[in-house]
Amino acid sequence: MSLRNENILPEYTSWENSALFLGPVLSYRHENSWAALTVMPQIYGWNNSASQDGNRHLELNDHEKLNLRLLFGFNF
Repeated sequence: MSLRNENILPEYTSWENSALFLGPVLSYRHENSWAALTVMPQIYGWNNSASQDGNRHLELNDHEKLNLRLLFGFNF
């Protein structure tokens, strides 16, 4: 499982919004390389001001509804 929390704090003066993502990780490793795929839907989002995107439980103005990541690594 992978958990990611992303926050926006412009100029570090006020907390604008936050999004929480959670989802599974698939990984593969070979002798000198590896790969990992995460599929994380946004499970909760918060806006400091009134919800501008029309969704009370997700933050869709500055964050995506579904976060996909594919990572590669090589040993040398």
